[in-house]
Amino acid sequence: MISGSIFRKSKIICFLLGLMLCSPPGAAFAVDVQAIFPGWSVSGQNSMHLDYYNSHGPDGAYLQEGWRPYNDLNIRFQNIQNPYNTIKGYASGAISGSPYRSPQYGVILERFNINQENGEAPVPYRMDLGDFHGFQTPRVLQRSLKGAQLELQPGQFLGAQNSLLLQGGGASRDFFDNRLADNLFGGASWMMNWSRTRASLNFAYNDQAPQSGTPDLRQYVTGLAVNHNFNFLAQQLSLDAELNYLRGDNAQNGESFKDEGLGAFAQFQGRGKIPLTYSLRYEEYDKAYIPRGGVVSAGRRTIDARAGWQSALNYSITGRGQYYRDGIGSAVTTDTYVCGLGVSGAVPNPWVRGVNAGLDAYRQQAESDPAKTIIHALSANLTSPLPAGWTSRLSANIQDTHVVYGISADNRTQQYGFDLGHGLALAGFSGRANAGIVYSILRQTGQNSDDLGLNFSSLLSRGPLSFSLSYRHLNQDRQTGLVDNLTHGLNAACEYAYKRHQLRLEADYGYRKPQNSDESADTRIALTWTFSFDRPAAPVKAAPAEAPPAEAAKAAPAPPEIAPDVQPPIRSLADLSPGMPMDRALAGLEKRNIKGGTREGRNLVFETVWFDDVSQRQRLVLTEQMKKLERTAVIIDLNQVGELDNAYQLYERIRTRLNREFGAATTQEVGAFSPSLAQDLRDGKFIRISDWKTPAGVLRLGIPRRLDGIVRIEAQHAQSFPMSGYVSWSVEEIQ
Repeated sequence: MISGSIFRKSKIICFLLGLMLCSPPGAAFAVDVQAIFPGWSVSGQNSMHLDYYNSHGPDGAYLQEGWRPYNDLNIRFQNIQNPYNTIKGYASGAISGSPYRSPQYGVILERFNINQENGEAPVPYRMDLGDFHGFQTPRVLQRSLKGAQLELQPGQFLGAQNSLLLQGGGASRDFFDNRLADNLFGGASWMMNWSRTRASLNFAYNDQAPQSGTPDLRQYVTGLAVNHNFNFLAQQLSLDAELNYLRGDNAQNGESFKDEGLGAFAQFQGRGKIPLTYSLRYEEYDKAYIPRGGVVSAGRRTIDARAGWQSALNYSITGRGQYYRDGIGSAVTTDTYVCGLGVSGAVPNPWVRGVNAGLDAYRQQAESDPAKTIIHALSANLTSPLPAGWTSRLSANIQDTHVVYGISADNRTQQYGFDLGHGLALAGFSGRANAGIVYSILRQTGQNSDDLGLNFSSLLSRGPLSFSLSYRHLNQDRQTGLVDNLTHGLNAACEYAYKRHQLRLEADYGYRKPQNSDESADTRIALTWTFSFDRPAAPVKAAPAEAPPAEAAKAAPAPPEIAPDVQPPIRSLADLSPGMPMDRALAGLEKRNIKGGTREGRNLVFETVWFDDVSQRQRLVLTEQMKKLERTAVIIDLNQVGELDNAYQLYERIRTRLNREFGAATTQEVGAFSPSLAQDLRDGKFIRISDWKTPAGVLRLGIPRRLDGIVRIEAQHAQSFPMSGYVSWSVEEIQ
């Protein structure tokens, strides 16, 4: 237990230090480094938080009530000696007086990194000290670590460019965690890159200290990965293959025993000039193949075949067939067969433009001794503009489960939704409001239920001031013998920005009333004051240059701006650059057969497939400001599509794809994927953010916290994002 005096002292320390760092004189003193470190630029944010928690009833979520202060400080620094030699880094930490912010109290250094890239050295290198994203392949090592990483580029060998990567560190939330050394990783990777072929020899080591009755566990993973790209009959083809071997300790009944296993991966992908994509993936992992730094399903064999067609009529068709065998190496195995079909895009309509729809249907059959289950599922949605600036959305989800033989009972689930949205203009404020209704029906022997849900959300802004509101109501009417439930959820936020200051007030209220039981309610009020600072590097006086000859002094004509009709097709999120003219972005998407989006305020929303290896519903969102592209987002819903991969594996699959395209990301990870993901996200116990620097800004992948509580994956490309610790970066207007 933490004594009351320590609580009071932590509150006073958080308040005084936060006040000092948020005040302009204090912040200027803290970051005025030009006189001490010339050539360095420093920027950052300091956020002072004061949160209030209150719960009552038998199921209250907050065990520790009252006012809880904490302070977040994030700093970035950079020194560009020349284009080939740069030093940059960041540091983020907290002074915590809140158990909801951190399990530790006092000063906490959570993330710290110094990175140097030196292309002038005899052996060019890139070095990371502190936090880094340890990435080799998803099947060997892909996770955030604290330690050191060194990448050397010794030049050519065997006709290939060579790269040697050395890694070492621990997995922990912060540097003051006394368990930092309890989960240590080491690794090495040698990559050879020819013009069309890449090969890497990978090695990872893990030492996990004894904990909770589990003995010390060590493991070694060694593998070879190859990627080859080639063209054949106007097709762009890619072939990946990987084979890994794991040897180490496994825990069972409080004891460790030596075990070994193999992991194999192969994937073939193709794309042609016609809008057709296709892929075939094979994976198999022994029961003992459980790399602690990788993302695999031990004891599973997977065969995944996909094909997609992006029609010139503005819709896409995707088909998939999957086979899973679980329990390899065990006495009982389960075979699962999935086939699915998806259609999404613009609906041809000569009277109303901007109608978008999506449909996905699948059949899943699972067989194991002595059970067999067949599931048929259908999900559909339709978004359409209406007269007078209204937008309507219809959704339907139907799932039938038939137990051919086994102990479970058949069941049928139906869910239907309808909501309306409209732009708002009030007293100089502009924004959008949405209201909807959801009706769910569950029919199962002894489990019948009829649920009615209502929801409302609004967002208003005028210059630096914005208001947002979200309300949710759910009434679960269950059959006799089961407990009915009534829940309410209300979330509101107000934000004001003035120069370098930002004030945010947020309030959450949740109410639950089970039948024949006492009610429970939770209240949270959060006040945040953020101060941003930026001290660019002192300019270096350049030596006077000789006057150019007269013929060279003539002004060269400015390069012509790319006209929309010659805009190349958009292939990547990086091609949708923040600040580019909106007509250019739309012209590039049209060449990819993506057009006819639905207008929702400043956002243009397309029902389309962006990541062709993702079956879940996807939406492309373009946010417009003054006829220029302000932000691009791809929203991936976590809806059921019959696949056995969970949300964690889906997120890592998308991150792997972006890692291969843009290099290793800068990551921020707190908590783990669990059944309480929505609550953990709201309480700040779960964070997933991966950032990649692009020529026009930052590409971010993560799971942001939303006011309405919806959990989903978003990939965004914008000029910049709030610094570490700010997790409410979702496209709130799009539900």
